[in-house]
Amino acid sequence: MICVLAYLLEKVFEKRLIQVKIDLSARCAMSDIRRIKAIEDRIEGYRIIRIPVANEQEMAILKAVGVEHLPKVLKVRSINS
Repeated sequence: MICVLAYLLEKVFEKRLIQVKIDLSARCAMSDIRRIKAIEDRIEGYRIIRIPVANEQEMAILKAVGVEHLPKVLKVRSINS
């Protein structure tokens, strides 16, 4: 059942890439956006979780699946709390 769901998600992703005229397979697109990960920084007593800036290709792929905006900062918390 999981394999069928993964296959269907891949096909939906490919369809959306085609609709916005991005000439990549779903697997290539996933590989391209793989570097977008949350990063934790500790600055002056605060723990900051942020996402690095996506390049044009990564943003085009994300927009194809409905992600219009990536927040720069996800969470800020005092290290002492």
